[in-house]
Amino acid sequence: MLGSNACGLCHGLAAEYLLWEDGDYAILRTKRLKGHRERVMIAAKKHVAKLSQEEERLMLQHIIGQGRLIFKGYKFIVMSPKFGTIQDHAHLVASDISRRARDFDQMLGTPWLHVEHLRDWDSPAILISGNVIL
Repeated sequence: MLGSNACGLCHGLAAEYLLWEDGDYAILRTKRLKGHRERVMIAAKKHVAKLSQEEERLMLQHIIGQGRLIFKGYKFIVMSPKFGTIQDHAHLVASDISRRARDFDQMLGTPWLHVEHLRDWDSPAILISGNVIL
């Protein structure tokens, strides 16, 4: 279990969602896939709303590295927590991108921190407002 029992992220995540962890971070499958093949988050184990720049960099490195294994060749993006439903616990979400996903429009409005395997995508990419879509 992560951090504080009062936090929805700390309290609501059961062990079956855990995919990877180290001493500071945990990667978990999100409760709702929202129409994606895979959707995961990395969360700080300590209950804080904001991390240092170095901690944010490490969290991003972990989600990219583990995402390459979790997504098994599917292309994925790491999004900023701009529209996250939990704002008081530091976390990032990584997801495949699909026009059929229920949150597709929201994903287009969310800043992307990383796009994995962009050059390998089968479909031509279109740049819209700084985000790439298929």
